Amino acid sequence: ATALPSFTATAGLDRGLNAFAVASAQMVGSIGSIVVRIVAPVLVSHASPRRRLTVVAGLIAVGSTGLVMLFTGVPALFTLGAVLGFAAGWGWNGLYNQVVATSAPDRVATATGMTQAGVFLGGVGGPALFALIVARTDFSTAWLSMAVLMAIASGAALAGRPRPDRRPAPSGTF
Repeated sequence: ATALPSFTATAGLDRGLNAFAVASAQMVGSIGSIVVRIVAPVLVSHASPRRRLTVVAGLIAVGSTGLVMLFTGVPALFTLGAVLGFAAGWGWNGLYNQVVATSAPDRVATATGMTQAGVFLGGVGGPALFALIVARTDFSTAWLSMAVLMAIASGAALAGRPRPDRRPAPSGTF
């Protein structure tokens, strides 16, 4: 999703959208991201870590769907895709951090530090990979590639969920 702010304007203009439409999609998507980052953790704060990671996976999947809409090049879908990509594709981070922090309350800094290393690696590598794909192909291929990577990330979040256990887990663990 980190390729969105860097490339949505250029890609939108390339697709024939006017600057106002592209900027509006980015603004609405950014506001959506802020809302999702705040509201999602509040809504599922009392859910199990398994359920919260399911919501994280769902948000990433919705963000991936937004990138598929960008891939199509259809102006209306491009606009909606940008909003979904920003709101859900970036909005999952707050809930993810909540899951990590609450799963290791005695070592929050270590746990979030480890997971954030991966998040930031993607944040740096994503736009660079996107630019490389655009340079060698086109925007559609780049958006589709990023959508596939986000779908894989969604699957990884599902795979990383703690298994349901019939015995109650000790406090602060999965």
